Amino acid sequence: AMYLIAGTDAGGEDLGEGYNGELADFITVLLIDNTTKKYEFYQVDRNTMVDMAIRDDSGDYTDFALQQICLAHCYGVSDEERNENLCNSTSDVLGGIELEGYYVLSMKDIGAVNNAIGGVTVDIDTDMTKLDPAFVKGASVHLTDDQAEKFLRARMNVGGCTNAERMSRQTQYMQKAYNL
Repeated sequence: AMYLIAGTDAGGEDLGEGYNGELADFITVLLIDNTTKKYEFYQVDRNTMVDMAIRDDSGDYTDFALQQICLAHCYGVSDEERNENLCNSTSDVLGGIELEGYYVLSMKDIGAVNNAIGGVTVDIDTDMTKLDPAFVKGASVHLTDDQAEKFLRARMNVGGCTNAERMSRQTQYMQKAYNL
Protein backbone atom coordinates (compact mmCIF):
# COMPACT_ATOMS: atom_id res chain seq x y z
CA ALA A 1 0.00 0.00 0.00
CA MET A 2 1.19 3.52 -0.76
CA TYR A 3 0.01 6.79 0.75
CA LEU A 4 0.90 10.41 0.13
CA ILE A 5 2.02 12.52 3.08
CA ALA A 6 2.49 16.20 2.31
CA GLY A 7 3.20 19.45 4.08
CA THR A 8 1.92 22.68 2.62
CA ASP A 9 3.32 26.14 3.02
CA ALA A 10 1.92 29.58 2.24
CA GLY A 11 2.60 30.92 -1.21
CA GLY A 12 -0.07 29.83 -3.67
CA GLU A 13 -2.31 32.78 -2.93
CA ASP A 14 0.47 35.09 -4.13
CA LEU A 15 0.90 33.37 -7.49
CA GLY A 16 -2.04 34.95 -9.26
CA GLU A 17 -5.41 34.04 -10.63
CA GLY A 18 -6.27 30.35 -10.73
CA TYR A 19 -4.22 29.46 -7.66
CA ASN A 20 -6.20 28.80 -4.49
CA GLY A 21 -4.14 26.57 -2.26
CA GLU A 22 -0.72 26.46 -0.73
CA LEU A 23 2.51 25.11 -2.15
CA ALA A 24 3.37 21.51 -1.27
CA ASP A 25 6.88 21.95 0.12
CA PHE A 26 7.11 18.46 1.61
CA ILE A 27 5.97 15.50 -0.50
CA THR A 28 6.64 11.93 0.52
CA VAL A 29 5.13 8.57 -0.20
CA LEU A 30 4.72 6.07 2.63
CA LEU A 31 5.21 2.54 1.30
CA ILE A 32 3.82 -0.25 3.46
CA ASP A 33 4.50 -3.92 2.82
CA ASN A 34 1.36 -5.52 4.24
CA THR A 35 3.00 -8.96 4.26
CA THR A 36 6.10 -8.08 6.28
CA LYS A 37 4.51 -5.09 8.07
CA LYS A 38 7.59 -3.02 7.16
CA TYR A 39 7.44 0.48 5.79
CA GLU A 40 9.66 3.13 4.29
CA PHE A 41 9.41 6.62 2.90
CA TYR A 42 10.14 7.85 -0.62
CA GLN A 43 10.52 11.61 -0.90
CA VAL A 44 9.59 13.55 -4.03
CA ASP A 45 11.44 16.82 -4.62
CA ARG A 46 9.04 19.78 -4.67
CA ASN A 47 10.86 20.99 -7.80
CA THR A 48 10.09 17.85 -9.82
CA MET A 49 8.45 18.84 -13.09
CA VAL A 50 5.16 17.16 -13.91
CA ASP A 51 2.48 17.64 -16.54
CA MET A 52 -0.51 18.63 -14.42
CA ALA A 53 -4.14 19.32 -15.16
CA ILE A 54 -5.08 23.01 -15.17
CA ARG A 55 -8.59 24.47 -15.04
CA ASP A 56 -9.87 26.20 -18.16
CA ASP A 57 -12.10 29.30 -18.07
CA SER A 58 -15.23 27.16 -17.56
CA GLY A 59 -13.74 25.48 -14.47
CA ASP A 60 -13.04 22.10 -16.10
CA TYR A 61 -9.64 20.43 -15.94
CA THR A 62 -8.95 20.25 -19.66
CA ASP A 63 -5.64 22.07 -19.98
CA PHE A 64 -2.23 20.69 -19.04
CA ALA A 65 1.01 22.45 -18.23
CA LEU A 66 4.49 21.31 -17.23
CA GLN A 67 5.02 22.74 -13.75
CA GLN A 68 6.75 22.07 -10.45
CA ILE A 69 4.84 19.41 -8.52
CA CYS A 70 4.61 21.73 -5.49
CA LEU A 71 2.08 23.79 -7.49
CA ALA A 72 -0.35 20.85 -7.79
CA HIS A 73 -1.76 21.74 -4.40
CA CYS A 74 -2.57 25.26 -5.61
CA TYR A 75 -5.21 24.14 -8.08
CA GLY A 76 -8.72 23.41 -6.91
CA VAL A 77 -11.70 25.02 -5.25
CA SER A 78 -11.59 22.89 -2.09
CA ASP A 79 -8.94 21.30 0.12
CA GLU A 80 -10.08 17.88 -1.06
CA GLU A 81 -9.68 18.82 -4.72
CA ARG A 82 -6.22 20.35 -4.11
CA ASN A 83 -5.13 17.27 -2.13
CA GLU A 84 -6.35 14.97 -4.90
CA ASN A 85 -4.50 17.06 -7.51
CA LEU A 86 -1.29 16.64 -5.54
CA CYS A 87 -1.98 12.92 -5.11
CA ASN A 88 -2.59 12.50 -8.86
CA SER A 89 0.55 14.46 -9.78
CA THR A 90 2.62 12.36 -7.35
CA SER A 91 1.15 9.21 -8.85
CA ASP A 92 2.22 10.46 -12.30
CA VAL A 93 5.79 10.96 -11.04
CA LEU A 94 5.71 7.33 -9.86
CA GLY A 95 4.72 6.10 -13.31
CA GLY A 96 0.99 5.99 -12.61
CA ILE A 97 1.13 3.84 -9.48
CA GLU A 98 -2.09 4.44 -7.57
CA LEU A 99 -1.87 5.97 -4.12
CA GLU A 100 -4.48 4.66 -1.71
CA GLY A 101 -4.91 7.86 0.25
CA TYR A 102 -3.27 10.98 1.55
CA TYR A 103 -2.61 13.05 4.64
CA VAL A 104 -1.84 16.72 4.08
CA LEU A 105 -0.99 19.15 6.86
CA SER A 106 0.30 22.67 7.11
CA MET A 107 4.03 22.99 7.70
CA LYS A 108 3.03 25.37 10.53
CA ASP A 109 1.85 22.25 12.41
CA ILE A 110 5.30 20.65 12.59
CA GLY A 111 5.69 21.71 16.22
CA ALA A 112 2.45 19.97 17.20
CA VAL A 113 3.54 16.76 15.46
CA ASN A 114 6.96 16.95 17.11
CA ASN A 115 5.27 17.47 20.49
CA ALA A 116 2.94 14.52 19.96
CA ILE A 117 5.88 12.14 19.43
CA GLY A 118 7.98 13.57 22.26
CA GLY A 119 10.55 15.27 20.07
CA VAL A 120 13.29 13.79 17.92
CA THR A 121 17.07 13.86 18.33
CA VAL A 122 18.87 14.81 15.10
CA ASP A 123 22.47 15.36 14.05
CA ILE A 124 23.34 18.79 12.70
CA ASP A 125 25.47 18.28 9.58
CA THR A 126 25.96 21.91 8.56
CA ASP A 127 26.20 25.17 10.45
CA MET A 128 22.63 26.34 11.04
CA THR A 129 23.30 28.74 13.91
CA LYS A 130 21.60 31.55 11.95
CA LEU A 131 18.36 29.70 12.71
CA ASP A 132 19.13 28.53 16.24
CA PRO A 133 22.27 28.79 18.39
CA ALA A 134 22.00 25.05 19.23
CA PHE A 135 22.31 24.09 15.54
CA VAL A 136 26.11 23.89 15.56
CA LYS A 137 27.66 21.62 12.94
CA GLY A 138 28.39 18.22 14.56
CA ALA A 139 25.91 18.70 17.43
CA SER A 140 23.21 16.22 18.36
CA VAL A 141 20.03 18.09 19.31
CA HIS A 142 16.76 16.84 20.80
CA LEU A 143 14.43 19.20 18.95
CA THR A 144 11.92 21.34 20.76
CA ASP A 145 8.74 22.03 18.83
CA ASP A 146 10.05 25.41 17.65
CA GLN A 147 13.39 23.89 16.66
CA ALA A 148 11.67 21.07 14.74
CA GLU A 149 9.85 23.62 12.59
CA LYS A 150 13.10 25.50 11.90
CA PHE A 151 15.03 22.30 11.18
CA LEU A 152 12.43 20.88 8.78
CA ARG A 153 11.30 24.04 6.99
CA ALA A 154 14.47 26.09 6.55
CA ARG A 155 15.97 26.35 3.12
CA MET A 156 17.03 29.94 2.53
CA ASN A 157 20.11 31.21 4.39
CA VAL A 158 21.06 27.67 5.45
CA GLY A 159 23.97 25.80 3.91
CA GLY A 160 23.69 25.94 0.13
CA CYS A 161 20.05 27.09 0.33
CA THR A 162 18.89 24.00 -1.60
CA ASN A 163 15.76 21.93 -1.32
CA ALA A 164 17.96 18.81 -1.48
CA GLU A 165 19.59 19.81 1.83
CA ARG A 166 16.17 20.40 3.39
CA MET A 167 14.96 17.03 2.10
CA SER A 168 18.00 15.39 3.69
CA ARG A 169 17.08 16.92 7.05
CA GLN A 170 13.45 15.85 6.61
CA THR A 171 14.56 12.29 5.82
CA GLN A 172 16.82 12.21 8.88
CA TYR A 173 13.97 13.44 11.08
CA MET A 174 11.56 10.78 9.75
CA GLN A 175 14.13 8.00 10.08
CA LYS A 176 14.92 8.96 13.66
CA ALA A 177 11.24 9.47 14.54
CA TYR A 178 10.34 6.03 13.21
CA ASN A 179 13.61 4.29 14.19
CA LEU A 180 14.36 3.25 10.61
